[in-house]
Amino acid sequence: MLRVLLLDLYVRWLTDPNLATGFQKHPRNYKPNSRYNALYINRKIIAVKRILEEHGYVDVVQFYHNRGGAGHNFSTRIRPSQKLVEHFNKLTLELHDIDKHHNQECIILRQKYFDDEDQRKTTVDIEYDDIDFINTIRSQLQAYNALLKTSFIDIPSFSKASFSRPIKKSKRAGQRTTISNGPDNKFVRRVFSGGLEGNWKLNGRFYGGWWQQIDKEYRIQQDIKNERLETTTPVKGNIEGYKEPVCLSPLELISM
Repeated sequence: MLRVLLLDLYVRWLTDPNLATGFQKHPRNYKPNSRYNALYINRKIIAVKRILEEHGYVDVVQFYHNRGGAGHNFSTRIRPSQKLVEHFNKLTLELHDIDKHHNQECIILRQKYFDDEDQRKTTVDIEYDDIDFINTIRSQLQAYNALLKTSFIDIPSFSKASFSRPIKKSKRAGQRTTISNGPDNKFVRRVFSGGLEGNWKLNGRFYGGWWQQIDKEYRIQQDIKNERLETTTPVKGNIEGYKEPVCLSPLELISM
């Protein structure tokens, strides 16, 4: 558990030193046998976090009341202390050296419910049994993610591994959020809603990938490089040297 927590803190720190990691303190939030827990994180991580805090390796940002309209936020957040940052500065690992999504489930099934403790409506990722349809779409998406993993996706005008943008919807509208545009944020998942009663027919949209989280005026400036495709292609836009790329469907890309 120590290595898992330190690695997560390190990745966040590489992305943006000011980022904090949300940390769940209740044992009920850790289900080591869940399909959504690829790293088999268990409740022992709570004690690991406490020991790191006691020895001055993490700073804790306690829950707070957000006066910007988002209501109460009860999530404890942690970030590496200066003491831990001094150790991080000695490391040579970069974001592209770290696979954050090893064995991570990419097919998500969600269900809405009312949280009595927090007195609000929310959603939860629920367990399910694999069927032929799920195995097929998972294999396709795993191949797509493998292709993304070996692709360099960039916006040349961005000088950092993360960027800040305003939130336009939800209760947090008007605030800003930090998004990594590095290799740690390319994993794509497919989310179905309606729970088991939905019979896998509700939604099924694709989420993830930092390019899905930016405005279209930036999205058209993307450069995509992949040795398997032997191409360096601006996605679209009025860019010097731009040539219309060959149009390939996701399944055609996967087959290559």
